[in-house]
Amino acid sequence: MIRQVFNIKDEYLLRFIAQLLCFYILDINTPILLLSGSHSTSKTTTARKIKSLVDPAVVDVISVPSKEDDFAAALSNNYLVVFDNSDKIDRKASDLLAIACTGGYTSKRMLYSDNNLVSISLKAKNDHYWYW
Repeated sequence: MIRQVFNIKDEYLLRFIAQLLCFYILDINTPILLLSGSHSTSKTTTARKIKSLVDPAVVDVISVPSKEDDFAAALSNNYLVVFDNSDKIDRKASDLLAIACTGGYTSKRMLYSDNNLVSISLKAKNDHYWYW
């Protein structure tokens, strides 16, 4: 049935099924899922299908935010984050993704404050984040 719904090569099918199952097991660290392929190979469609199964939301895929605060907010406020059409990410975004996968916080200065910090949990509702 998975072969009928998703465009996954046979060599990746078992790993893909394991990844899907991990999305439903609470309190485990789930690796980042990277969907790659040439143009028109259903990467975005596959991502949308996974997102609708795991974390149905109005917004299914987003572009990688350019600001660090926006990136952290996206990770913090979603069960599953799907970044679309990204050739590369910068080092800070990579660090935030790693923190989100294993659980952790980032800090930022409070608005209109010189010295007060607020901590943002990047684990959101669970620790399932992925990127491609």
